[in-house]
Amino acid sequence: MYIYSYITGSQDVVADIDLLEKHKVTHILNLGTYVKNYFPSKIKYHNVKINDFCDQEVLKYFDLAFKFIDEGLAQGCVVIHCNAGVSRASTFMIGYLMNRERMPLDNAFNFVKSKRPVIKPNTGFLQQLRTYNKELGLKECRM
Repeated sequence: MYIYSYITGSQDVVADIDLLEKHKVTHILNLGTYVKNYFPSKIKYHNVKINDFCDQEVLKYFDLAFKFIDEGLAQGCVVIHCNAGVSRASTFMIGYLMNRERMPLDNAFNFVKSKRPVIKPNTGFLQQLRTYNKELGLKECRM
């Protein structure tokens, strides 16, 4: 069983301080385009400036983002968001599960989709996750 203290979602979630406080959010991984850090005096932020384009390289951002998520999980709850909570946020969450939990891509994708059914990493991000799956030496995936 996997129990995590994180939320993935859209930019709307991170603008709602009542919701963030209710879930004891201490860290926000901001992958959104033109989404500000709303509460920097209360919450720690890490920003990754990437666009939701198929040719956008994401793997090079994983190490720092995953360290940030680890730090946040040690202190409270982490929100991972982009603009719609569909492609970028899900890509980073899937990559995190692959790396930290050694989940093959298929399993990580299905787990995140079970929590947020609208996820759909773009084709370029999905191809990079396939490459990452191989780099990590995880079970071959069918995706």
